[in-house]
Amino acid sequence: MGTAIEYSCIKCNKSYQLKTGHGMFGIFEIDDLILYTSNKKEKALLTRLQTRYNGKLKDVPGYNIYECSKCNTLHSRLEYQISYNRNDTYIKNQVCSKCNSILIKLPEDKSIDFTQYNCKKCNDKTIDELFSFTMWD
Repeated sequence: MGTAIEYSCIKCNKSYQLKTGHGMFGIFEIDDLILYTSNKKEKALLTRLQTRYNGKLKDVPGYNIYECSKCNTLHSRLEYQISYNRNDTYIKNQVCSKCNSILIKLPEDKSIDFTQYNCKKCNDKTIDELFSFTMWD
């Protein structure tokens, strides 16, 4: 089961949700991941890894929390690893949707001070404290 953290901006009222964990959404094979992925380039890469290089998921994919050091924003991204060619591993680079910088994964045990991050919509440091913590599946 996964968890979701919700927070909002007190200036523009935009609310955000950060997912963590993997829930039970059923991504156990690369075929499932290909269906789940919306990015066409990523779909093509996953298909190529599977068909040409006998790629297999190493673990069950799960959501993690990342930060963009350039925009000073928080992001939730699906993380997965694919083993192929016996000894090689593909790990997707997680990028900021605004500036395309590589995101930095936050440690799972790190407490997040939401007030230190910018709102992705208005870009101000006006994020309110956490207002909801839920379980998702």
